[in-house]
Amino acid sequence: MDARLHWAGEFRADPLADDTIASIVGAWNSDSASLNTEQFERLAEVNGLLTTWVTNGDLLNWPPTELGRTATPHIVKALKTYLDAGVNLPEWAQPDEITLAEEVFFESGPISCAILFCASLPECYVLPDLADVLHAAGQLEKHTDYRVRSTAAMIFPVM
Repeated sequence: MDARLHWAGEFRADPLADDTIASIVGAWNSDSASLNTEQFERLAEVNGLLTTWVTNGDLLNWPPTELGRTATPHIVKALKTYLDAGVNLPEWAQPDEITLAEEVFFESGPISCAILFCASLPECYVLPDLADVLHAAGQLEKHTDYRVRSTAAMIFPVM
């Protein structure tokens, strides 16, 4: 297998995102020594712009007017094209199934989270290897409430 990582090659995970980044940064391979400063600067600008994407509502009228004075127009245009294309569901999506899943979560989401917090999480903590990691990180004794809240903070947006 070729050690070079090409944007159009077999390592693609999200074609829309991959193509967007390739249009901004250009091609490179997996050898970080071959990356140039300009490519890293473009990536840093992209990362900075992504930090303005805090809520879904922020994306509706992105980019904000003030970005026009500070951001590279080519990068803003590529990210705007990405957002515009990303609004559409992929061809394989089944809108009726998505609607049903939303209804199930609205009806059962809170109780399923309560079950997770009161049963599943504690039961996972009795597994020796996992419990050792959580103990070493202080997640069991010192940050229990944070651990539970962070789980909810992941579940609700994903669902």
